Amino acid sequence: AELIVVVAGILLALGLQSWWQGRDNDARGALYQQQILADAKQTRDTYKKAIATDTNLRNVTAQLIEALHNRQSLKDEEAMAWLAWRSGWFADPRPVVGNVYALIDTGDIQLIANPKVRAAIVEYASILKGGLADIDGQPDRMRRANDSELLRFEEAGLPPKMGLRLVSDKGKYEGEFSKDYLMLYNAAWPKLQQNAQHRNVQNLRILAYDNMTSYHKEILAASEKLIATL
Repeated sequence: AELIVVVAGILLALGLQSWWQGRDNDARGALYQQQILADAKQTRDTYKKAIATDTNLRNVTAQLIEALHNRQSLKDEEAMAWLAWRSGWFADPRPVVGNVYALIDTGDIQLIANPKVRAAIVEYASILKGGLADIDGQPDRMRRANDSELLRFEEAGLPPKMGLRLVSDKGKYEGEFSKDYLMLYNAAWPKLQQNAQHRNVQNLRILAYDNMTSYHKEILAASEKLIATL
């Protein structure tokens, strides 16, 4: 009888420990899901803004390319269509990934009881890593184009726009753009238009904008899918 009582006590203790551990794991798993959901929503909002910014700047650059090929002289409103924006500005968003990577790297992914949710989190992490790796070279391409344009401006006797105004987070100069600069730009326009390297700079920018936007959309879609699953 004493042995039965001892064994029953041990089994009860083990059962209680297992129950408590399971409850603790469920709580930790639920907390992870809440944190990852909040991170994914923040990432979604960040990438929506980035896509809007880069798409707008891509369109501005396309207007400049069209003018370089087809406008022998500029109207003020044409030039202002792109001069009011900082050439080569681009969004540089970063996903919020700490909780996702920690969950996987520590093995705590097993705390997520639902296999569908586990698979969705692992897939999300994979897409983020792939997207960030793919986009890695695009900012450098844009910076090289920006440096090249500064040289083209110097060759045409035109000072760079940078420094004339503070720039907003959307790449647009704050306040009214300098009319004095517009006059200088119109005077330099024939040289800029004839410079093949200056035209190539704009094409490189278009390529970088298109690539970045494509990768941003991939991360945005992955974030929205994970949010729906969670």
